[in-house]
Amino acid sequence: MIYKSTYMALDAISRVVLRELCMNSRVEMTEIAKKANCSRLTVAAKMKHLEKEAGLKYTVELNEKKLGFSYTYLIQVNLRKSVSDEVLVTLSKSSSVPQFIAACRGAFNLLIFAAAKNNIDYLRWEYTFRSKLRDAIAEWKPSQVVIPRLGFFPFQRDAIESSDLPAFEKKLLAELCADTRLSYRELAKKLDVSTAKIRYNLNLLEKSGIIKRFTAVMQKPPAKAHIVYFYTYRYQEGYEERCKKARHLITTEEPFQPCNTYAYVAELSGHADEVAWACFDDVVEGYEKIAEEEKIFEPDEVRTDSAIVTRVIYGDWPIRSIDVKKAYDTSSWED
Repeated sequence: MIYKSTYMALDAISRVVLRELCMNSRVEMTEIAKKANCSRLTVAAKMKHLEKEAGLKYTVELNEKKLGFSYTYLIQVNLRKSVSDEVLVTLSKSSSVPQFIAACRGAFNLLIFAAAKNNIDYLRWEYTFRSKLRDAIAEWKPSQVVIPRLGFFPFQRDAIESSDLPAFEKKLLAELCADTRLSYRELAKKLDVSTAKIRYNLNLLEKSGIIKRFTAVMQKPPAKAHIVYFYTYRYQEGYEERCKKARHLITTEEPFQPCNTYAYVAELSGHADEVAWACFDDVVEGYEKIAEEEKIFEPDEVRTDSAIVTRVIYGDWPIRSIDVKKAYDTSSWED
């Protein structure tokens, strides 16, 4: 089944512009104009419109492990009483471990993405965070990200600066995370170096695989319903084949959707076995799509914990429009 999106009124040229920027946010306007079959001025106008209406932010998708963060977690938090956004932001800024926090409605109240260089750093942060909110937290359900299949959560500047990379590369990455549309000349001026040094180090970061791609994420998501759901299975014979069928749903969508149906998919170890963040036109349609997936895994007695993301408290929305099969090697999903 192809999910047919209706949630954002974008003309054909805008959708091409959006897709090209999400696939490579440093692409030249003239290159986009060729693919969209329009003028460079039209592309510039469409970009301004997307920046305003969709909150388009140009950033970089990083390889967490090559950056030095070998331990990444997705955490479901249930609260017995509310915690203000200000308190959560203040707590998050005191450590380089949390990268993203969203308020949710459903089986859990908070979704947290955390990244640490080692288990000790993670445990220290978890202890501090939970102890500060001990009167508010009812349940803490962490799962380690084992295989990130699709999507990403943008890294915080503090995390990049705490990495073990050379000082200049950290500064360069931090600037790129804030705005990948900066030209070589603009980056050189900000960092007080030559453009040649910018080109050389940027090339190193790409060749090493630390930078997976320059991309863009929408901070005013066009989808009305964002549902995050965690699966837990009792693995039965034939599970691998059922996975292939389910993954086909993830990679099958309408061309040039204003945002991908699936923003993030990963296999986990811990409280849950798998997670997905999916974007829909409305909640009812969203849960119908999730029920379709659950039907596939009926033999595995799948259990689902799901919640609707109501707002992002800390970090950036991970929503974008990419060509999934071009951006990710989905052939490995068949293994």
